[in-house]
Amino acid sequence: MKRSLSLILVLAFSLTSNLTAQAKSTKHSTTAGVTKSVSNSKNAAHAKTIGFAGLENKMETGMVTAEEVVDGKTFHIGKTIVNASPEQVFDVLTDYANATKLFDNLKKTSVVASSSDENTTDVSFSLKGLANIWNFDYVLRMKETFPSRIDFHRLSGAFKANEGYWKIEPLDASGKRTLVTYSKYVDGGMIPQSMVNKQVKEAMPTVMANVKAHAEAKAVQVSLK
Repeated sequence: MKRSLSLILVLAFSLTSNLTAQAKSTKHSTTAGVTKSVSNSKNAAHAKTIGFAGLENKMETGMVTAEEVVDGKTFHIGKTIVNASPEQVFDVLTDYANATKLFDNLKKTSVVASSSDENTTDVSFSLKGLANIWNFDYVLRMKETFPSRIDFHRLSGAFKANEGYWKIEPLDASGKRTLVTYSKYVDGGMIPQSMVNKQVKEAMPTVMANVKAHAEAKAVQVSLK
């Protein structure tokens, strides 16, 4: 039984990866060719020496990526520049009811609990699985620091671990350009970690392109009022 369940999970994640890759190539072709992957500590150190200026153009038109190992966990990191204010980016990222617009591999989301005292929101996610029949359901707790950061970690459901953060930083005094950083680590449990890492990495460009598009659209709407 365990062997069958493991096989189903592997097949489900494989299909999810294919769906994400297709979405990336057909819906957000502008991100193609502008992703910088850093796969080891030596290259990661080199990436830091390049400096922000050397990567700014890539982040204006798409994104850059890297990997960071913290306590043995490999976090996949994406960075992009959004022509919108930090507050507008924060609003897009915390619109959990519409998170499916940012994450193409999500089937549905819903808020299950919130605490204004602790600035936390518990969100239920349903990740698309095999032929949209088998789903991965889990709950993340989002710790919100307006408008600069959102930390999240798994409370229950699928996967052994699911954690990371969004960092939102203003780039100039006008407040109309924002550097957005997305860091994510997932431990798939029974699912091979190499497959999990591949899925997270392949999903990153689509996610960042969607965040950029929705936040910039919000900025345009505000400017027209």
